Amino acid sequence: MLHEVVAYGAAALNLLALAILFPRAAGAIPDAPRLLQRALTNLGNLAAVQLLTCLGVALVLSLLVRWAPVRDRIILKSPAEIFSTLLRAAGPLLILLTVHQSVPLWQHMTGWPDADPALIRIDEALFFGINPIIWMERLVHPWLTQYMWAVYLAWFVAFQGTIYLLAALRPRHQWQDMVCGTMMTLVLGYIGYVLVPAVGPIHAMKGQFTLDLMGGPVGAVTVGIVDKFGVWRDAFPSLHVAVSMLLLLYAWRYLRRFAVPYTVLCVSIIASTMYLRWHYVIDVIAGIALTTLCFWASPHLIRRWEGAADEPVAETVA
Repeated sequence: MLHEVVAYGAAALNLLALAILFPRAAGAIPDAPRLLQRALTNLGNLAAVQLLTCLGVALVLSLLVRWAPVRDRIILKSPAEIFSTLLRAAGPLLILLTVHQSVPLWQHMTGWPDADPALIRIDEALFFGINPIIWMERLVHPWLTQYMWAVYLAWFVAFQGTIYLLAALRPRHQWQDMVCGTMMTLVLGYIGYVLVPAVGPIHAMKGQFTLDLMGGPVGAVTVGIVDKFGVWRDAFPSLHVAVSMLLLLYAWRYLRRFAVPYTVLCVSIIASTMYLRWHYVIDVIAGIALTTLCFWASPHLIRRWEGAADEPVAETVA
């Protein structure tokens, strides 16, 4: 499948390039052993979480197919078929973790300065001299802040959950379309992290904010996850926005009965990226542009790859 080629190909090229270039550049990178150790540790932890999640979802689906009210909706029937399909659908995400966790190594090897000052200037130019992230402080309310933290955290569940949902309820060509579009979005997004390194307004503009948004248990959990497993300079483009837009578009394409809840969730996630100061407005625009490209390209590339121009890859489902 094309999505597997994208994921495995990107991971293989990334590891090959690192194997050749990193040993030569390591001497010039501060704390190179620590960076490498962090990448390997995070990769192992995230891989374990991915596999356990896949096993858990497969177990739940294996029980649900025995329940008459939902049996006919789930196209996967045997436990072996369920697990193998889910693993094939979500497996490329596991492989791409090797690329994600190597982004800091590439950023240190290139040594390019943070692009935050340029991104701030672009934001202010778009809003005629007003910084939109600072302007949003007038919208801050304790309840709204907790909601924003909740939906920002929900992104991690919705991302994988939608892939599992499509794999369980829809034919192969439909979840393949989504996974392929997602793989392309992630790969191009990781390249963007390296070419345009930026820490985001939450760090670059920290001294300019008058209100603290870090209170509450949900915010603490989210920040802990990002600090532990995230990439420090990962603002441009916003993959939170790009993937959320993909979830929204594929829900309207293949999961129409869930489209309204997806719309509320995804629009909320996009708003949270700016409200919580993780991203600049230009990051959001770049994320939406990236989504548009990959959502359009995915079914066309799949048809070319499989040599089946008449296959209904982009068939809309009510």
